[in-house]
Amino acid sequence: MKTSGKDWTHIDRRSVLWGLGNTVAALSLSGCSLHPSGSISSGTPPGGSVPLAVDAHCHVFNGRDLPVYGFLDHTAIQNPFLQKIAAPLVLMISDSVESLAKTYTQELEALRHILSDPTASPRYVSQPDEFTKFVSFTVSRFIEHRTSFGGRASLGDPRTEENDRFIVHLHRSFGLIPQAIDKSEVQRFMMSKQQDLTAQIVKPLDLSLDIAYVRQFFRWAYELTQYRFQIANALTALFGDPETKLRFLAPAIIDLHYWMADPNFDQEPTSILQQAELMGLISLVQPAGRMIHGFVAFDPWRYLDDLQRGRRPNALDVFKMAVEKYGFIGVKLYPAMGFKPMNNAVLGDNDFPAGLRALGPKVGVKLDEALAEVYLYCAQHDVPIMAHCAETNGAMPQYSLRASPHFWVPVLEKYKNLRLNLGHFGGIWAFYGADPICTTKEHSTTGEHWTCVIAAMLARYPNLYADVGDFAQVLDRTNEEASEDQQVFANLKKLTESDPLLTSRMMYGSDWVALDYEPGNQKYYSMMRQKFADQFGTEKMVGLLGGNAANFLGLGPGQTTRQRLTAFYHDNRRQPPDLGAVPST
Repeated sequence: MKTSGKDWTHIDRRSVLWGLGNTVAALSLSGCSLHPSGSISSGTPPGGSVPLAVDAHCHVFNGRDLPVYGFLDHTAIQNPFLQKIAAPLVLMISDSVESLAKTYTQELEALRHILSDPTASPRYVSQPDEFTKFVSFTVSRFIEHRTSFGGRASLGDPRTEENDRFIVHLHRSFGLIPQAIDKSEVQRFMMSKQQDLTAQIVKPLDLSLDIAYVRQFFRWAYELTQYRFQIANALTALFGDPETKLRFLAPAIIDLHYWMADPNFDQEPTSILQQAELMGLISLVQPAGRMIHGFVAFDPWRYLDDLQRGRRPNALDVFKMAVEKYGFIGVKLYPAMGFKPMNNAVLGDNDFPAGLRALGPKVGVKLDEALAEVYLYCAQHDVPIMAHCAETNGAMPQYSLRASPHFWVPVLEKYKNLRLNLGHFGGIWAFYGADPICTTKEHSTTGEHWTCVIAAMLARYPNLYADVGDFAQVLDRTNEEASEDQQVFANLKKLTESDPLLTSRMMYGSDWVALDYEPGNQKYYSMMRQKFADQFGTEKMVGLLGGNAANFLGLGPGQTTRQRLTAFYHDNRRQPPDLGAVPST
């Protein structure tokens, strides 16, 4: 469902956050508590169990919420195991995902149903054969519409030829095509073996890693077609321990459309306001022992376009509504798209995309003014910020460098108490090597590894944190990964000797649903838990997996975020969760 800026009052009037208030109140008063009682702390309980598990960096978006083709083409496909088949694989997946992903309207109806009848939740559990059906549909659709084997693609088109080679590659990779085959029989063979290819793709990940990546990529694409609350359920099952009293997810909405959308393949995504509304409802349907309150996206380019067009609510309005009405805990910024956190004014207009320049001259000044409004609101209302901070996922070459932690220094100097999480800890997965730590010159604009830069900043800024999301080497799928992550943890251990604040400012994060295209991702939490404990000890590990994030988010007694969440539940006639004695900073 597509929504223009003129529709916002209509959405607000019929918001089920208020419209189902009586039903929610009845559930609460009848004793259907969604959250456990008892206190939660970051200290180590008897036996070393984890009392609070927080995923400080995750996502539960589906294929309707982002420009799938542009996103895959710029980011998710940049993998050495997939690069040789990247272009046709992106096309195949985006064609399928954007047509099958659950829409805003479908999810709104499902959440209304669950809120009015909690026993309805099992009706929305995915069936075992749905993945097989998805793969069959995806493969068949691609062969029919994008290759010469199906007869609908343009013969002689270089892209058709590339797609043909891709399908042959898939068949051959899974052992379905002999090395020699009569060319006259290729078309007949391809069309007749679609189901065989599907059957091979949906098998368990039991082959070499390059084939495992292909299989897992299909599983990830299937995940993107699901209800967002189903994606949250899948994530929750992958972190925390049996002893965990509370699992807290902090999923971030991302807004990449202006920077990454391909006009030839991408559709208009679900609006940020609609995504915020759905996340507010998802927060209200959680079972006991689970909380979901996320970060709303703010894209300064979208905001500037909103202002020029007189569109309301504009991106800043939506951000404030998400925090004040829909139970969000903070805002997500993505500088790697192409803007610096501050001082964009020093860049020339030609340093920005043509579409952004079309909004008028002095682009950098306008970006700085837009971001300043966000920082001021966050500082005044104690709202946490999550920012992508790794030299990855740039919308254009070199744009990822604008995510450097150095560029956050002037922001933190102006707002010293700002709650800021520099996501990915500057690219934690690359913090290895034989050189002495914090002397490598891997980032051309900084002079040393961003992880080192962030560690050095901790002492100056009391509410600066970093998560370790998407650190896939901990899965130890190859000897190379095992060696790399061993070096990363050893380097982190060395850093704590000179920066003892590190272990109290580092947070667990998965970067799910992005992590879901990594084979073996089911082990991510357990491997992180084990490696943190081995390097830093059980007591520190408890903080790394939950307590530190609770401090960053401001969940302690009397803190502003906790007060806002309490008000959110009260406004929706729901019993607030008992967060107990979560410590404050």
